[in-house]
Amino acid sequence: MRLLYQLAIFLIALGYFPKALFQSKRTLKSRFTVPALKPATKPRIWIHACSVGETKAASALLHYMQDYDLVISSTTDTGYATAKQLFPNAQHIFMPYD
Repeated sequence: MRLLYQLAIFLIALGYFPKALFQSKRTLKSRFTVPALKPATKPRIWIHACSVGETKAASALLHYMQDYDLVISSTTDTGYATAKQLFPNAQHIFMPYD
């Protein structure tokens, strides 16, 4: 039974490996380089919200900061997508994994 379980885990990992490799190549540059920001025309505020929950929690604060150049960084794909949805006028960047 244990051998069957180990074989199943190995096959699942083997099947997932190409997807993980493709995703890592696609996001490698955005995850491990210094993000390029547009020049600021107003005072800049940078908020780092790792995930969806932190992005939503920061949204209450960020709605009062429309007079600033907002930069929102995330570490997860879903946090990044949520930030883009909630704040379309802000700059959105990935930060390296913690």
